[in-house]
Order: sequence, then structure tokens, then C-alpha cells
Amino acid sequence: MAWPIAVSLLSFSTMTAVDTAFVGRLGASALAAVGVGGSAILCVTSFGVAVFAAAKVQVGRRFGAGEPERAREMLGTFLRLALLLGVISGLVSFLVSRGLPQVHADPVAGRLCALYTAIRSVEVPLALVSSSLGQWRQGAGDSRTAMRAALLANVVNVPLNAVFIFVCGWGVVGAALATVFARAAEAAWLLAGQRREGLFWRRSSFRRALGVLRLGSTTGVERVLDMAVFLVLAALLARVGSVELAAHQIALQVALFCFLPLIAFGEATSVLTSQARGAGAPAVQRSLVRAGFVTSLCFSSVAGLLLVVLSEAALRLFTTDAAVLASGGRVVVWAALLQWLCAPFNVLKGLLRGVEDFHVVAWVAVGCAWIVSPPLTWLLAHRHGWGAAGAWMAMCVEVACGVTLLLLRARRLGLLWSSASSSSAPSSAPSSASSAPQEARGAPREESLDALP
Repeated sequence: MAWPIAVSLLSFSTMTAVDTAFVGRLGASALAAVGVGGSAILCVTSFGVAVFAAAKVQVGRRFGAGEPERAREMLGTFLRLALLLGVISGLVSFLVSRGLPQVHADPVAGRLCALYTAIRSVEVPLALVSSSLGQWRQGAGDSRTAMRAALLANVVNVPLNAVFIFVCGWGVVGAALATVFARAAEAAWLLAGQRREGLFWRRSSFRRALGVLRLGSTTGVERVLDMAVFLVLAALLARVGSVELAAHQIALQVALFCFLPLIAFGEATSVLTSQARGAGAPAVQRSLVRAGFVTSLCFSSVAGLLLVVLSEAALRLFTTDAAVLASGGRVVVWAALLQWLCAPFNVLKGLLRGVEDFHVVAWVAVGCAWIVSPPLTWLLAHRHGWGAAGAWMAMCVEVACGVTLLLLRARRLGLLWSSASSSSAPSSAPSSASSAPQEARGAPREESLDALP
């Protein structure tokens, strides 16, 4: 389940990484502009993406409970909501672009950042349509369709970047336009493929779309505030200087190729947990979570080691600036530690979302992000002069706090091992009435993984 999601996420990140790699040849100001602008677009888009990520839990639960028709009805609802959120989010992105010049100490970087973000605001509605289709199919157990669409987007994005930036000489504007065209290709491919099976538009309504919005709004707000922290960190580093911000942006793009698969493990845990819950299979749920922990920790250990060993070669793909390379090398060491901490963090978030414990995940993720990272970044990056490395130290402390709190929550609900407390999980009673008494007595039956649809 996880690897196609990981490829999809990596493909999404690759578009910004490609922009960064091409623009990096234009200088530190252009690189800083793309770094902040890309973070701003991702921050605004993340609300809608997170709403669909939360709502797909119900899609998985309905398929797990043997109710495919009810699950299909949700697709039309997802698409209606994508249109609503797309228009609103696109306008918000454009308005945000007007204020971004104030973030940069370098006026050239500020002007380029505003232009880059304004153009990419056209991409936002397309990204949400793609997300609605992809997330619905993931909830249904198909994680490969979204992966293929994301790969197509990258096939379009790379050559367009080269042509627009260097052949046409459009610079930062060319990078933004290439990403918009790539996102349009992704959305068109997903819509064309799903139309053959049905979009189920007429089975839905905008009233139901608002219901999905209410369901996922907690996770949406969490994701926006979580992403906003990255924007705040970028703004703090922009005040330190373009070199530190550029080093942060490049290190982030390099590290994302290790971090995003960990998010995929969390997403897969969420989907499979919801299916096991719908099937009334608590023992399967616990075995899936244990597998998620083992797999993600093994991956993060290997990836963290490769991140450190190959860091210099990876950084040189983006820039040849000696100062940026030196700062980026210090950041990568902390990125490797953060990689290992994020493994259990994402699996725990996926587990709790799978049983629809959205509020606790949101409070922990947002609370740790805002209480820990910005003040520590200011202290370490500004006061102690550690620059971008100080910001990544702060993120390590943030995630360590989050892992501790979520682990205590999962243990209290009995989601990690068989326990009488498992009956206290919020809304976690299985849909099968015959299995409810067994779970309430703390003696769930031992189902096989083959029992899942």
C-alpha cells in the first residue's frame, strides 16, 4: 500500500525540487524566492489535501464493511468539494503573494517570490482536483493510479522547466509556468481515467460536500498550521540572509526524498486501519501497526545513513555556491536525525487518524510545531548564530515531543497491543455487530490479513 503513495508524494515534491534545481543556476536571490513561494503554495494547498486525506478514512471503512456503493457516492462529493476549495484556495494564494516581498531582506528575492507565487496560484484548483481523485482511490485500496498521474506530471514538468527557463529565458516565471502545465496534465489524466468508471457526480450534492469539509476540517487546519511553521522558519531564515535560506531550501529538497516515504507509511497505516476497523478486525489492525513501525524504522535508518554519506554530492546538484554548500552540509546531519524521529511519528498519526481520532492528532501536531519550533529557531538561528542548522535542531525537538505524546495516546486507547482499554477508542466499535461483544470484553478474535477486502 505504501510504496505507490511514496512515489506519488516524491513526484509531487520533485516538481518543486526541479524548480529549485533549475532556478539554483540563476543565483541565491532566485533560489530564495522559489523556496519561500513554493512553501506558501504548499501551505495554502495543504488544507484541501488534508481534508481529503481525512475523509478517505471513511471511504476505506465503507469498503472494509462491504458497502462499496456508499463509498462510490463519496467520489462525486469529493469532486464538488475540490471545486469549491480550489477556487477559494487559489484566491488566497494570490492574495498571499502580495505580502511575500515583506518576508525577504533582499528586495530582488522579494519581487521574484511574489511573481512566482502569483503564477502558481493558478495551479491550486488543479492540485485539489487531482488530490480528491487520488485520495478517494487510496481509500478504496488503489494507491497506484495517483502514482501514475504524479509521474506523468513530472514527465511534463522537467522538459518544460528547461525550455521555459533557459531556452525562453523566462527565469523564475518559467519555473512557475512549467509547474502549472504539469499539474494540469495530472488532473486531466486522472479525470479521463476515472470517467470510464464513473465520477458519480449526480449521486452527490454540495450539501454532502460541506459534510465532508466538516469531517476533515480539523485535519485541514492542522496541516495548514503545520505547513505555516515551515513558512515561518523560512521567514526567520530569510532575515538571517539569503545564503542560510538557500541552504535550508536545498537541504529540504534533498531530505524530502527520504521524508516523504515516511508520510506514505503513515497514510497506508491510516487506510488499512480504517479498513480493518470497518471489517471488525482489531487484531489485524494491531498487526498492521506493528508492521508499519518496523518497516518505517528500517527505511529511515538506511535513508538517514545515505543522506549523510551522499550529502555533498546531492547538494551540488542544486548549487555550486561554497557558502550555501557549507551551511547545507551542517543541516543534513540534523536532517538524518529528524528522519529517524519522523518514522514513528507518522505511523502513530496514521493509526490515530484511522480510528478517526483527528482532534488529538491535530492538537499534538500543531501544538508541538508552534510551541517548540519558531521560538527555538529564533534562539538557535538568530541569537546563537547557527543559521539553518539551528532551525533543523528545533524541528528535531518538536518531533520528539510529538512522538512521546502520540505514543501515550495510542497506548491509552489500547491500539498497539491487545488490551481491555481498546474498547475506549473513540468511535472504534467495529461495524459488525457480532464482533462488538468480543472487543468490549477485551478478547478480539484473531483474524487473518486475508480477511480484509
